[in-house]
Amino acid sequence: MHGFIKQLITQWGAGLAALCLLTPLALGDSDLPREQLPKSWKSDAELTDVFFLNTRLGWAVGAQGTIVRTSDGGETWIQISQRINLSVSNLSLDQKLRNMRQGIQTRATGRANGQSINPISCRFESVFFADEKNGWIAGGYSVPYINRSKAIVMRTRDGGITWNSVEHLVAPRFQQIRFTDALNGWAVGEAGNLFQSGIFYTSDGGQSWSSQTSKKIHSWLAVERTNDGLVTINEAGQLGTLRPNQYEQSVVISEKIPTLSQVRMVNNESGWAVGESGTLLNTTNGGKSWTQINLPPGASEIDLETISVVGNQIWFAGDPGTVIYSMDTETGQTTSYRTPIRMRINQLRFLDRLHGWAVGGGGAIIATTDGGQNWHVQRGNQQRVAILCVSLDDQSLPLELLAKYSIEENQTAAALVVLKTNHQNQDLTQATERLGSSILHSLGVSAEVDLSSATTREKIVQKLTRVIRTMQPNVVVLNSTQPTTRRMNQLSAELFSLVNSAITQAGSERSFPVQITELGLKTWKVDRFAFEDPTGDFTIDATRLLPRAGVLIEDQIALSRALLGKSVTSDRVLRYRVNHLSQRERMQAGNLLSGLDKRKIASPRNMTDAKRGNLNMIQQANAKQRKVEEFVRFESVSPRDLLIWRQQIQAFTMPMDKGIAGVWLMQLAERYLEVGKTELAAQTNTLLVNHWADHAFAPAAMNWLAKYYSSEEFAQIEYRNKIKNGELTDHGTLTETQRLKESYQPRTQQQFANGSSQIKWLPSDAMLKSKEKKSPPKDEESEAQENITPAPIRPAFFDQRLQIASKILNQMKQRDPEFAAGPQYKFMETHISRRLNGALTNEGRYKSLAQLGDAEKVGISIAAQRELALSPQLATSSPRLKTGVCRFTDKPPKLDGKLDEPFWQNGFQKHDAWQMPRSTANSGSKSSLDLAMFAYDDKYFYAGFQCQKIAGQSYKTPNQSRPRDADLTHRDRIEFSIDVDRDYLSQNCFVIDHRGWVKESCSGSLGWNPNWFVSQSEDEATWTIEVAIPLSCLVPEKIAANETVWALKIARRGYEATNLWHDSTTQPFASSLPSPMGIRNTLQARPNDFELLKFISQTPETVTKLTLGN
Repeated sequence: MHGFIKQLITQWGAGLAALCLLTPLALGDSDLPREQLPKSWKSDAELTDVFFLNTRLGWAVGAQGTIVRTSDGGETWIQISQRINLSVSNLSLDQKLRNMRQGIQTRATGRANGQSINPISCRFESVFFADEKNGWIAGGYSVPYINRSKAIVMRTRDGGITWNSVEHLVAPRFQQIRFTDALNGWAVGEAGNLFQSGIFYTSDGGQSWSSQTSKKIHSWLAVERTNDGLVTINEAGQLGTLRPNQYEQSVVISEKIPTLSQVRMVNNESGWAVGESGTLLNTTNGGKSWTQINLPPGASEIDLETISVVGNQIWFAGDPGTVIYSMDTETGQTTSYRTPIRMRINQLRFLDRLHGWAVGGGGAIIATTDGGQNWHVQRGNQQRVAILCVSLDDQSLPLELLAKYSIEENQTAAALVVLKTNHQNQDLTQATERLGSSILHSLGVSAEVDLSSATTREKIVQKLTRVIRTMQPNVVVLNSTQPTTRRMNQLSAELFSLVNSAITQAGSERSFPVQITELGLKTWKVDRFAFEDPTGDFTIDATRLLPRAGVLIEDQIALSRALLGKSVTSDRVLRYRVNHLSQRERMQAGNLLSGLDKRKIASPRNMTDAKRGNLNMIQQANAKQRKVEEFVRFESVSPRDLLIWRQQIQAFTMPMDKGIAGVWLMQLAERYLEVGKTELAAQTNTLLVNHWADHAFAPAAMNWLAKYYSSEEFAQIEYRNKIKNGELTDHGTLTETQRLKESYQPRTQQQFANGSSQIKWLPSDAMLKSKEKKSPPKDEESEAQENITPAPIRPAFFDQRLQIASKILNQMKQRDPEFAAGPQYKFMETHISRRLNGALTNEGRYKSLAQLGDAEKVGISIAAQRELALSPQLATSSPRLKTGVCRFTDKPPKLDGKLDEPFWQNGFQKHDAWQMPRSTANSGSKSSLDLAMFAYDDKYFYAGFQCQKIAGQSYKTPNQSRPRDADLTHRDRIEFSIDVDRDYLSQNCFVIDHRGWVKESCSGSLGWNPNWFVSQSEDEATWTIEVAIPLSCLVPEKIAANETVWALKIARRGYEATNLWHDSTTQPFASSLPSPMGIRNTLQARPNDFELLKFISQTPETVTKLTLGN
């Protein structure tokens, strides 16, 4: 078979590109797959695959890095340890010192003494043996914020007694691995930037792998071989065939297109596939087309996961695991057999017509010796969970609760997500499994589903009831999502009704009787139903300590939050109201399981692990929050202060566990960014990268540093700070002036052009300065004389930062060539080169990026097309290129919000507006247009907005001074984002509501508080806003007429609009996910959401107007 695979890859490559060799790197791998987890979790960790070489020798693998082995057919299963080869040259100085303290010696050969500090703890997906000695395990893990995965391959040469990891594997996660002998094998899995085919081949026993690059990215869940190609199931669960130079999606003859899980080919023509809702498909033409096979009643309630084929007999099973079906393919007769387990069966393998094994949830292994008629448990009797958490979406998962009960109480828990998730299932799985919990398959309900439909509601309740009867929880916990939209608020309310109904029906024999009679499930009565309620009296505080782990809850769940694209900091308090359903015993404070009949509570895990938390760790955890606030308040007034700051941070983090130290540094960097101390955020991330290079957050920190130093917006903030502090001259060169020691004082109300009042600076407690003697505050006259005119030429300071960014990118390329091969990296690299060397030197790069066609890359393609179109020498036509103009004016407007100056009025009368559809929230307006116009002079950037009022919206204006960074979520408002360097990675973001209240950020940092001017006016039908922003707050040098071009996104939002400050998936604001540090390696805003704004020097009689869109 290996010859065919190699031939297929070679033939495929003949028309595309050469083979790409996955060569080892000379850099340390991430420590993420070696996270230290309690050993007791392995006893009930979900198993994903099983392989038997004969009726005696077998192996099974799964979550938590679990490997078990049997030599007696499964009568006894032994937990296998792992050996990790660590090269001394790959260890950081900090790790070498720790190794010395812990007595870990190294050989002269540069290898560790055979045992790693922590074995592999990530999820294994596949196991295979070529003979009794040579075997392989494959799996992988997701990298936080980088939107990619990495493969793990384990190798044994002694029959699976000991295992070694393949070092520095660059490939993405493997889903399936097969070998034909001790040297030649192949694997399939996720695709990557270097490995777009998702198919890999090795000829040296798995030490190095080759993959074919492809014009299209293909990720696979399962692959089967035929003589002329491969039959595949892709990551979307769809069948297809892959032949040299051609991939074709299979034709499925079925009432609906099912999502499939596994495929097995009997020969070159005949094969079988299984999937959700009892789907069984058959092909007789090599996978080109498939026909659905009718199954007995009740099978439609099972999501089939696995199938095994021996001759003309097939077996298939899934979720729940109470039933395994057997079919004679010649007669079509199907028989169902009961099993002694309930949780999901992930893999089913028959060695012959009699001997078979199945593995799945709860670490269960069951076996048969009579062809499936009778099954008995060999391992894993834990088929219940104490707590079942139901969440509307992946963002509302109660990670805090999972950590508390799985880690501190050693209880079993599972999580269920109702809506289709925004993140890959593997990210969600990893996020929960590292907390000792299991994740159930999402119900896959669309956010647009009509829950008023009785049929739809019945199906959801039916699935929820099946889950409750399968998992038999003592407590069901419901978590809703943040009500950022009216629609999500409605879904949360509906979900409460649906879960409440499912809990009731799970205990009734008359509800969904097929689950009882055909699937073998039993009725189940839940003891307690806890649902999120801000007035609830049961709380879980993320800042509380987990004594057994020796860390705070927020630190324990930080990595899980990062895997879901959330901030690493969770200081929230979950509040629940608890309904006692089975008994009235009073619940003890802080424990959902207290007061229940202990005989009925799901058995806790055996507490065989020693407590990881010692007195020193507990003291550090308790001191952590105080230390964070101390460091956040820090203000350096000299280079010596910055040196002391570094020393204090190192002294605090060095004694910490490496994982917690990295989390703490990332949290501190987030806090610095929140309060506007971007330079200290960069210094903190630099410490993380330099001292903890193999930490799970190091790639994200390095990624952020590259964006930070390449960002014109961040550079402008630092430049202005250094000018103000006397560190730089106006030309960006260093001075000998000492830093000013006065703190930035609140501004008083001032009048601008006889119109609006200037926005006040209202510092929060977190912005307080260190305890130093402060200079007297500046008076209003000196404030008024502050320089607001940009420099005539570009200061050298900005190019120096770009050069630093370029060096960081080079380091990232050496560390992670897979990431460097991606379009995001290439666009950032080209962007920096354009800024330093000009557009002409990057023509080839932009043309290459402009040709990208995949949906995920189309935004980068558009951005590249724009750069080509903006250069006169490289100009190309682009159907997506839209350019408005911002005209020079020599007569500044009077900022009174009335927009009655001649150049504003002339702009309103123009008919070249761009008309865009309104959001649902704004549909109440009679007019179809909301208008925006722009102008500039030597000092200010001006904007005028005229908006039609929305029916039913309140437009009362309170008689109070407007605060800084007000919550404008539920107000009729304008939101616009300015990207002065067109990198689409960082922007200056402004929000103004109908009252003239404002909120601004720089790439998510609410600590950025520029001095700008806003005036508001309204009548019965419209409200208008007039804005003046000093150019010196936005750009370092004077506007070059007819050359300067900004990227601009502008929108009118109403009550139903998504809060831009907490959602970067569809909006342009770089507040990023929702924390500014939570930056996945994708463009934070789609470039096609932006327009281009060109500054021209013409008589200001007209100003181009743009229609506000959504």
